[in-house]
Amino acid sequence: MLRAVGYINSALPGWPNNEDRVQRHARSLGYHLARVLVYSTSTVDDPIARLLNTARNYDAAAVITPTLEHIGGDPAPIRAVCDLEIIYPATTYART
Repeated sequence: MLRAVGYINSALPGWPNNEDRVQRHARSLGYHLARVLVYSTSTVDDPIARLLNTARNYDAAAVITPTLEHIGGDPAPIRAVCDLEIIYPATTYART
């Protein structure tokens, strides 16, 4: 089973319900959710760099996040490491 890492920006509305959504979405796509990271940009320096390091460490095939807004709106940094699965709207950005 392919591994995935979830990512939630806790400064955005919807947490902790978003954590449940990420877990359900991972299951629906057939991923083993290795870890869910919950960060706020106000409390963590460069959370995307931490996310990418975690994805690499887990050899994740995908990062799953509720919306593109959670990763700052730009899928490119994630796609350089693995696929990006967005829950709303349901979108897959393949690794480049």
